[in-house]
Amino acid sequence: MDAGRDIVASADGTVVTTNDGVDDRCTTGNCAGGSGFGNFVKLQHADGSFTTYAHMKKFTVAVAVGDVVS
Repeated sequence: MDAGRDIVASADGTVVTTNDGVDDRCTTGNCAGGSGFGNFVKLQHADGSFTTYAHMKKFTVAVAVGDVVS
């Protein structure tokens, strides 16, 4: 995360959920936000399956619900 790695979709999909703005330095394991995922993007694929890209750095989510990614 600190190195600034790009996150790319492993398969085409539509963004169905995002969460951003959560502190990315939780040291207690008891931090609020993202249902345990922190900052994340969830995609739905054509076959109905889902992929979640989680534990992203605060304010780095660059897509919105409804966006199609490949």
